[in-house]
Amino acid sequence: MKQIRVIAISGDSCANCYSVSKQIMSFKDTYKDVEFSSLEASENPAFISKYKIEYVPTILILKGEEEIARARGYQPEEILEIWLEDKIEKAREE
Repeated sequence: MKQIRVIAISGDSCANCYSVSKQIMSFKDTYKDVEFSSLEASENPAFISKYKIEYVPTILILKGEEEIARARGYQPEEILEIWLEDKIEKAREE
């Protein structure tokens, strides 16, 4: 398992969630040392509870089990890319 993970958390029938998940997965080739995945909120209530997810879409960046960063709501791809780059670099430095 890769140490840094980016997880897009979505909900049922959420168009913005679908868009965010698709955007997140498009960065897999850019950050080969980072694991990218998406998670349907209703499929893992323990995870949702542990990280106190109250809104979808939510993007979590984890290093191991520790939360490094969180973004809520739809983000335009350009903004998401800048945010991811910054947070992944900080996670690598820790």
